[in-house]
Amino acid sequence: MIKIKSYGSGSKGNLYLVSNSKTNIILECGLGIETIKSMLNENKLQFKDINACLSSHVHQDHSQSIAYLYDYNIPCYATNETRIKYNLSYENFTPLNDNTLYKINDIQIISIQVHHGKTDCFGFIFKDKDNMILFITDFMECKKNLKKFKFNEIFIECNYIEDLWETNRYNEDNDLELENKYKRQLNTHQNLNNLITHLQNMDLSKCDKITLIHISEDIGNRDIMKNTIEEEFGIECVALLPNGVEY
Repeated sequence: MIKIKSYGSGSKGNLYLVSNSKTNIILECGLGIETIKSMLNENKLQFKDINACLSSHVHQDHSQSIAYLYDYNIPCYATNETRIKYNLSYENFTPLNDNTLYKINDIQIISIQVHHGKTDCFGFIFKDKDNMILFITDFMECKKNLKKFKFNEIFIECNYIEDLWETNRYNEDNDLELENKYKRQLNTHQNLNNLITHLQNMDLSKCDKITLIHISEDIGNRDIMKNTIEEEFGIECVALLPNGVEY
């Protein structure tokens, strides 16, 4: 059975370990290499035990350690933007493409292109013989029809609440820099209302848990977000803290 454990979720760095009894995958590598080593130690793993690294997109909070992992001869799956930024060769590197099936040992992975501004960005479906998990971060819109998949668990971005953006917007004494920052978030990240619409367009009949990830610290609210999702769908919902701990 596939499990995903988080060690970082948010704009300061993202890091997850995807594993089952045979396979270990680093998902996102947006924290320093020492933090990654600590994650491996906690799980009694070494770099030689890691079968692959997946990075959703080029932004530093999702990719900053990919060159280190590449130097450990870990196969890396990422965008070409990421390969160019970190000067990776094509050897041991696989570029991500939309709606493509990859197989890493006994785990099947389908890449899903999502809208994250001008940056190429991908979500992932992880599947083995026991379960199926959806993971999407840093997106404003996902156009792929996901109704045919029966996910057992979902990890998905819920970055901000529109009402909190409006409140902060008018409480910051017309701070232009802050307002521009918020506008970038609106154009590149997922809000609570849009997330509800995305989830309504999925088959959640087999879903036991929804984990909200990459939550804004200033225009997000974990209590409101998880309570709203639980009330709307009747499914257990947790919201990750920046260090990856469930809230």
